[in-house]
Amino acid sequence: MKSKSSLTAVSLTSDSQPPASSGAAATQVLQKSVRIVGLVSYTDHNQFSEDKGQPMSEWDAHVHCTCFLDGLTSAPPYPRSELTVNRFGVVTLLHSHDHSEDPEDLWCWRVGMTADGADAPQPCRHDNMKLVDEIFYWPGSVTHVGRYPAAESLIRDLGLSRLDAAIHRPANYDFASGGIWMYSTEAAECLDELHRLVKMPLEGIGNERTFIDALEILLPAAVETSNPIICHYNGVADDAW
Repeated sequence: MKSKSSLTAVSLTSDSQPPASSGAAATQVLQKSVRIVGLVSYTDHNQFSEDKGQPMSEWDAHVHCTCFLDGLTSAPPYPRSELTVNRFGVVTLLHSHDHSEDPEDLWCWRVGMTADGADAPQPCRHDNMKLVDEIFYWPGSVTHVGRYPAAESLIRDLGLSRLDAAIHRPANYDFASGGIWMYSTEAAECLDELHRLVKMPLEGIGNERTFIDALEILLPAAVETSNPIICHYNGVADDAW
């Protein structure tokens, strides 16, 4: 079974569930909805509810590393000639159409665990082969904590149209738990505007600066690796990320 020994079962409220989608993604969400009350993937960023003492489900954003392509990983469980890196940046079987359905030994190698759920060495120097991994709530996400009125107003006032459109984009559901939020080419365009933003005095946005800080981590990582930024809701266990 694909699960870490530290995975914890939690119940999600309607406030914390990701929104329904349309088309094939919506069908996938419905098909996998039984798993929404289930396992929350382990992450160094797990926070705990003070009243319940449980890990809280949350959005995170990550960019996969390029260590496999750079020859910097441990030996995978399959010959390298039988593996590829897909459009998400995930190392998968050459002819795979869905990396969440990869064989268990390949999945375990990617995330650094044994078949029985114990910790195993990571395949490279990055946890779960992610170059960066940030808790991330953005204005387009369905949550009241993803609102940054001062920062959003400043972005609009400066005419940073690409960045403004990107941060108000809703989640994309390539899988039930999320998917590609921004491709690396768009990240490069938004990064140019972000550079203009951070040159401005930002004292007026207060603690909303943490949102800008997250963008300063995610956008360069996408540009550096040519991999997309993945936004993932860790309250849904679908073995995708």
